[in-house]
Amino acid sequence: MNSITIVTVFFVVYLVALKRKRGGWLYPSIFLVAIYMLSIICLIIDMASGHSHAVLNVRYLLPALFFVFLCVLYFVPFTSFREDKVEEIVLPSKKVMDNISVVLIILSFESIIFFAGSVRDVFSYGDLGAARDDRYIYGTSFVEHSIWYTVSSVSASLYMFDILFYFIYRIIGGKNGVRRVLLFVGSFSETLHVLSEAGRDGIVFWLFAFVFIYLIFRPFLEKKQRSSIAKSFVIIAFVIMIPFTMISKGRFQDNTNDSYINYMGQPFKHFCYYFDFSPLPVSYGQSFPLFFEVLHMPQPQYCVYKNELTDSTAFGTFLRGFLTNFGIVGTLLVGVIMAFLFRVTMRSNGKTLFFNQFFMYILYFQIYSQGVFYFRQYTRGGNLFIVLCLLFTLLFKLNFSSDTIPVVIKRKVE
Repeated sequence: MNSITIVTVFFVVYLVALKRKRGGWLYPSIFLVAIYMLSIICLIIDMASGHSHAVLNVRYLLPALFFVFLCVLYFVPFTSFREDKVEEIVLPSKKVMDNISVVLIILSFESIIFFAGSVRDVFSYGDLGAARDDRYIYGTSFVEHSIWYTVSSVSASLYMFDILFYFIYRIIGGKNGVRRVLLFVGSFSETLHVLSEAGRDGIVFWLFAFVFIYLIFRPFLEKKQRSSIAKSFVIIAFVIMIPFTMISKGRFQDNTNDSYINYMGQPFKHFCYYFDFSPLPVSYGQSFPLFFEVLHMPQPQYCVYKNELTDSTAFGTFLRGFLTNFGIVGTLLVGVIMAFLFRVTMRSNGKTLFFNQFFMYILYFQIYSQGVFYFRQYTRGGNLFIVLCLLFTLLFKLNFSSDTIPVVIKRKVE
């Protein structure tokens, strides 16, 4: 048995078990695990096309087993939430939601306006591959870094809440057409943020987020709404994949299709290759600059390592990111803490999902889904997103009882 067999069997069994419990495939937790299964499939295809088979070496059996153990530690608490059992969603009053959505729209459009000029500069560069190389190899910046950059990047990170409120208003209906359109357009703020750095992953993460939140609300949508949203999603996905393809072609020339497979198939093998280093490269807290800034402490340097198989810039999943931040013992401890927080926050009567729980649910999905590549929240803006989600989870829990006219949406009868 080799490392690929171990992880493939694990994810296949995991997916089948989740499907049997829920009675179907179209659920957020299944979607999350499927993302990782897809990554392993891409790795298998990549090796079959003639690329390196080094990960099959017996020396990577223990790293593979440790990877599976960490996946169980981090994913099982998340997938233990039975979204298929939710019969109603309890939201704040219409007035409160209107106020929140206005704030989200303002912040999102401020971010879009700020990054639009930089995106224009990137795509007027001519050679998008050269633009990407200039950004990530030579340090060229297409964005003016200032306090407004920080505000705009944090605002852009709230794009998942734009999508969340888009679906809420889609379900409750009423005279909210303009609001829905603005929220939907505003959800592309993070996509533009990443494109302003000649990056592609903002597009992928938007697709992840939209599917995830759609799957949460799918049982609460009318069949006609589901069909309409599915058709619109296909069109939008096709359109936003155009810049993704343009950047990919600029970077990989004639090997674009192979690059997609390699892009998605990298993380597991580089997680394993990380264990070739002794001692393991660790820089405690490197991905949490906000912590050191608040305490006025010097920030640790990022781990920089390289050998013939991997280096610190390769995708290695959020799990490798945690290992470089916390070490092995710290990563295990963080997993236990995150499991405890999730279970406490998502505890309910099993049939009701409360508004404050969305923030924790979305936070974990974002860390884990984006984490199929790397720990995405390593910036000041990403750190602030984590803090805001935890803060909103608590605040809306404390204040919810004072809201006398909540909006309650019910599951549709199939």
